[in-house]
Amino acid sequence: MKILQIIPLALRILMSGLFVLFLSKICFAETEPTSSLENINKKASKKRTRSSALAKPVLPLSDQATEEINKIHSLKNKKMTNTAPSSRFSKSPKAGAVKTQLSSPSSSTTATTPSSKMQAPISSEPTSIFKVEDPELIVLQRPWKYVFGLKIQSIKPYGKVSSSLVGDFNLNSYPTSLFSSAEFGVGKKISRWAPWDDWKALAQVGYSSARVPLVFKSGYQALEDTQINTLKVNLGIEAQRSMDATLQFNKPLFYKVGLSIGKMIYTQTSLNDLGQFSESLFYGGINLGANYFLYDNITFSGDYIFRAPLQASLLGVQQHNFELGLNVIW
Repeated sequence: MKILQIIPLALRILMSGLFVLFLSKICFAETEPTSSLENINKKASKKRTRSSALAKPVLPLSDQATEEINKIHSLKNKKMTNTAPSSRFSKSPKAGAVKTQLSSPSSSTTATTPSSKMQAPISSEPTSIFKVEDPELIVLQRPWKYVFGLKIQSIKPYGKVSSSLVGDFNLNSYPTSLFSSAEFGVGKKISRWAPWDDWKALAQVGYSSARVPLVFKSGYQALEDTQINTLKVNLGIEAQRSMDATLQFNKPLFYKVGLSIGKMIYTQTSLNDLGQFSESLFYGGINLGANYFLYDNITFSGDYIFRAPLQASLLGVQQHNFELGLNVIW
């Protein structure tokens, strides 16, 4: 009887245990997937944070497109420079400036499709300027310049030439002739010697010829074919300064002073050997004058020249003379 009473109690306990076990399984089945999903999400978020910390910053799509377009423009401009550089320049008629098409990362550029035409941005700042200057001012301001001139003056032989056969030839009685010369020089501006800052080194060669009727001292024979030839070679230096501030001329005017040393050669030719001679002497000179710009780099010059012999000789030189000339400066 006692066993029969214990069996129902044991069955109740067993049934209650099974019920509790069933409930616990149901509860664990609902909680475990949720917890595992949370764990998976946590692990994925950790991986994202690590990858975002290690990865490089990614530009927005619009900036990337702009950067790629600018690269394409730069390559296109390089090709244009190698093939046809003249197509990239446009000259401004007012300022004479040249504007160049350059690609700029900050410029706004739009592109719809890869096949659409893209226009490179144009820079508003000029990259080079055409500068127009007065050629006359360029010549005046350039440190080195060259001078070529043609000069004319009147010259007369002086002195006498002694001959043991025919006596003395009196050159003072010979006529005046037109003396032409060519001059070449090199000039440089020396600012520390201002206002006399424009200096020139000059070389001049001149020649004249005149026919002279010659009668011997005895008076028996006259030579009608006699000619006196004068050759002059001299070297000199000149310094000049501007007179613009004083006279207010439209064209520059300069006054100048110079020193020279040279050699005068008198040569007489004749069919008769008795009427021939060749004599020379050295002389020194001082000149005062002015240069006036007629047009651009062409000047008109006028000089007063004083000469004196540098050696004891029977020959002489014309002491006072005036010289006119045209000069080209480049």
